[in-house]
Amino acid sequence: MKKRIQIILVSCLLIVVSFLIYINYQIEHPRFISYTNQMENYSIKIPFNWAIQEQSKIGNSEDQVVAETGGADSAQLGNLVSIAILVAAPNSKEPLTTQKEFATLYNKKSEKITYDKLQKVKNIQIAGKKAIILSDTNLTPTVRGWNYIVWFMKNNKNYYIQFLGNSKFENSSWNDIKTIISSFTFN
Repeated sequence: MKKRIQIILVSCLLIVVSFLIYINYQIEHPRFISYTNQMENYSIKIPFNWAIQEQSKIGNSEDQVVAETGGADSAQLGNLVSIAILVAAPNSKEPLTTQKEFATLYNKKSEKITYDKLQKVKNIQIAGKKAIILSDTNLTPTVRGWNYIVWFMKNNKNYYIQFLGNSKFENSSWNDIKTIISSFTFN
């Protein structure tokens, strides 16, 4: 009986030590960090130690932020390799930019869209706003990977969050995308 209690205690101790090591690793190696864009006044979690490029006034866009995997020290999220956040004013000459287009697409069931071979995946909420997830079906055998775009509007501005992957889509990537999407807030 004493031997059995000792084995149980040692097992419990090993579990506690393993848990503490895991917690310490998570503190020292977080998967996500918070990024705040002062110009557009939003925050979003991005993978830890990814390279961030900020650009302003590019064509029709007012602001663009790109986060890309940066190497061995970067958080690896399945095959997700790039996140781009674009803020642009509506432009009736460009597809998928007007409130009317958004409302029409939001109210339709998932179906092919005539713009750039995008397909509606589903409607969601992001930062309290109606949003649409789109999938790019324009990938060819020479361009392997996947591309999801989240589109929503606030104060007469379009917000697009684009997720790019470099190989076959994995369910773990979807979980990371949901984590990133749910972290988006306006400050």
